[in-house]
Amino acid sequence: MKRAQRGIIAIAIFLMVVTSCRGQTRWPSSVDDNCFVKVTGPTTSFDREHDRDTVNGGSLFCRLGITASKANQAISAFKLAVKSPGENPNAILKFPVEVILPGSAIHGKQVDSKFFVRDSTQWAEFVQNKLNEKQRAAIHAAKLSDMSIVNSRSAGPGFILGNGLVFFSTRDAKRIVVLHLNTEDGAE
Repeated sequence: MKRAQRGIIAIAIFLMVVTSCRGQTRWPSSVDDNCFVKVTGPTTSFDREHDRDTVNGGSLFCRLGITASKANQAISAFKLAVKSPGENPNAILKFPVEVILPGSAIHGKQVDSKFFVRDSTQWAEFVQNKLNEKQRAAIHAAKLSDMSIVNSRSAGPGFILGNGLVFFSTRDAKRIVVLHLNTEDGAE
């Protein structure tokens, strides 16, 4: 009988843990999107003025703990990594970078393939051979107002360009990095 009771207790604990982890986000309580942007320095006015310049108007500071100027710098660094892929893409990319390629229909299901760009040489090849003109144009024209704040289960919090063409991870708010590209976005 004790064995059965222990089993029931173990199952109950397991279910409580699974239930509490399922909705886990970066923030322990609901996000206060009306927090005060607490920054000082030369970019203070820019950071306060552009904190909500995202697709849905979410606060970069309140939700991700980053300033608008830091997000803007990350976007600019990524633009440069695409424009001049041979010139130190390590400033914004965290290798390996996962790349999702458009798949084909197999038995009526869309099957995507993925690969990893492991270093700056592979990055230069990828940019030259795999990004199409529409994707390059979207990256070249990217700005804060094109970004959506997200919380990826696998990569953590961050922001994406468009429908997910580029994922900027803010897991470490001191260094925003690109971990993922989805070349299906704008692949036509």
